[in-house]
Amino acid sequence: MKRFLLFRSLMRLPQLVRLSLRLVRDPRVPTATKAMTIGAIALVLSPLDLPGWVPVIGQGLDVMVIAAILDRFIAAAPAHVVREHSAAMGDQDYDAGAPDHRAGASHAQSAWGGR
Repeated sequence: MKRFLLFRSLMRLPQLVRLSLRLVRDPRVPTATKAMTIGAIALVLSPLDLPGWVPVIGQGLDVMVIAAILDRFIAAAPAHVVREHSAAMGDQDYDAGAPDHRAGASHAQSAWGGR
């Protein structure tokens, strides 16, 4: 199961990063949401990462955590802004890999400083 999650996270990471970079640059996304996302990713990539010394497992965990952080960031961004940037990237619509992506957005928005 962990291998599947790691593989899925690796496959989705380029799309998540591209869309997240576009959203970070967009002034319609709340600054607090951007700051918390960047801070969480910096914490994951920090050299003080304890499980990071374990070959493959530490890096795999980092990939899964970063993918989850970017999913929450995208869920906390205004839906119309996400659709706009997703369409500009050539994606029909952003797919978080989970059927309840937009359903969980209100929880993510409150947790990550969104409206």
